[in-house]
Amino acid sequence: MAEQDRGAFRGPSPWLAALALALTAAAAGALAGKLGFVQLLESRALDLRFRARGPVAPPPEILIVGVDEASFETLRMRYPFPPVVYARLVETLSRAGAAAVAFDFLYSEPSRECDPPGQDALLADSLRKAGNVVWAFQLKDGGAAQEPIAVIRDAVAGTGFINLPDERDSRIRRFQPEKDGRPCFAAAVLEAYAGFRPPSATGERLRIINFHGGRSSFPTVSMGDLLSGKTPSERLRGRICLVGATFAASHDLYATPFHSAATSDMPGIEIHANILAGLLEGRGLAPDSPWPQWAAVAALAFLLAWPVFAGRPGLATAAWLGASAGWCLWSLHRFTGAGRVTLLAAPLAALAATFGTGVFLSYLREREYRREIRDLFSHYLDPRVVAWLLRNPGGLQLGGQRRLVTVLDTDIEGFTSITERMDPALLVAHLNQYFEVLTAAIIEAGGLHDKYVGDAVMAIFGFPLDQPDHAVRALTAARLILERVDALNPVWERQGRPPLRTRIGLCSGWVVLGDVGGTTRRTFTAMGDAANLASRLEGLNKRFGSRVLMSESTAKLLPRETAMRDLGEVVVRGVSKPVRVFCPDFGVPKEGLLALAEEERRGEPRA
Repeated sequence: MAEQDRGAFRGPSPWLAALALALTAAAAGALAGKLGFVQLLESRALDLRFRARGPVAPPPEILIVGVDEASFETLRMRYPFPPVVYARLVETLSRAGAAAVAFDFLYSEPSRECDPPGQDALLADSLRKAGNVVWAFQLKDGGAAQEPIAVIRDAVAGTGFINLPDERDSRIRRFQPEKDGRPCFAAAVLEAYAGFRPPSATGERLRIINFHGGRSSFPTVSMGDLLSGKTPSERLRGRICLVGATFAASHDLYATPFHSAATSDMPGIEIHANILAGLLEGRGLAPDSPWPQWAAVAALAFLLAWPVFAGRPGLATAAWLGASAGWCLWSLHRFTGAGRVTLLAAPLAALAATFGTGVFLSYLREREYRREIRDLFSHYLDPRVVAWLLRNPGGLQLGGQRRLVTVLDTDIEGFTSITERMDPALLVAHLNQYFEVLTAAIIEAGGLHDKYVGDAVMAIFGFPLDQPDHAVRALTAARLILERVDALNPVWERQGRPPLRTRIGLCSGWVVLGDVGGTTRRTFTAMGDAANLASRLEGLNKRFGSRVLMSESTAKLLPRETAMRDLGEVVVRGVSKPVRVFCPDFGVPKEGLLALAEEERRGEPRA
């Protein structure tokens, strides 16, 4: 298999798998976009685009006349002002040639009893003479609107509601041009100024406010300065003058997309100025159609999913980062260049989900791939096995054959605790080096490496080649394993790796050897009591404190001069009769452990 195809999708075509994942991710993203928290993320993403774009110059026609703290000192009055003050303001603006005047104040009740009588009529007369004044009113949910009193409503050129729909995070981002056929405040002002309302100022669908910047983005004059004659008439001529409260205690302050800890909230009159500016310039913001966007997301998801399924993780990572960055840049370009608002949070989440899911599936495939390769090739790495199979192509049948062999079984003492302490990548490298040592020792002694089972290794001596001395070969392999692992332990410790203590079980006997499985999947193995008992003896080392234990059947096949210690009979789980076990001299435990083991043996401990 070529190196670049190692992680390739196995089964259906990588193209089909990538297409299925891309379409699923796009569909899931479109559905997730309807969730409240995703919509909140989209709103915050809109704020980021406003900040990335920065402030833009407002249209010169709009001027804010602010009722600020300085106005109270200049006029020597408290808020709310008596109607006569607004009458003076209307007359002053009319004489200066203001194109339109709009008041962001509620006038739903007659003037106060403490004010001089006739002021409502006086103000109404000034409004009627100006002919270009708009007054605000407020809609009430489930109740009557707070309309201006009749004498004022009949005198103005128009009225508009000042309600601003806030969102989940209490920020103002949108406005409603109409409600039940009545215009919003900015639309009514535009009609008084231009004589008509364009389509962008009609309809009840919420529109995005094209904020020109944070607070104080529009030119503003103090109402007190204007009434005291400090504002030149030239600054007022031909302007749309929006009158509203800007002082902090007015409670008419709102968070906008430009809100931050370092900036104060925006007065309501300036929000209406932003709405009016968008209507006046014809440069409102509108959302892009969602379906073309999700089609583009599906295409990008496919382009980054295919490298994953094709086994090119580096290219997939680059594609994901490139697609995400490209989508962000495209969204900003659409926002600043065309006044279109594209989805941002949900598509980025869909691309990230595509990449993450693909990586996870690749991990599962790679793990399965490694398992299959290990199962397929680890059984036949010995060249003698290959040569034997070439000479005897029919030698390995599903039925197998009985052979007298010696089975060697190994395990690592305390391996579970080692896995908990080591990084997985280092653990795999450590275990691979350990397996290399064991496999080399087994092959060197003439054995057949049968399988890996976790940290355990099973080997067979006496097959497929005839080896009358299979027990000696197995004992030699055990000695080589212990010597070489013991020699490597100091090296591993200097490298910061844990030392490994190997335990070995040896058992000789008749087993059935063969290629077992189905027609499509097979594995070569040894089956029988000898194979089972070798594994039990390996585990029995823990009780004796030894490193190598062998059955009596193996001991009888060794030369008479072989140094070993008879540990007596023990009862082994799964074996009907007591088994006599022996320990070769290189695997003898410490005397203290051996004495303890002898005491336990007399009590017939079970393995």
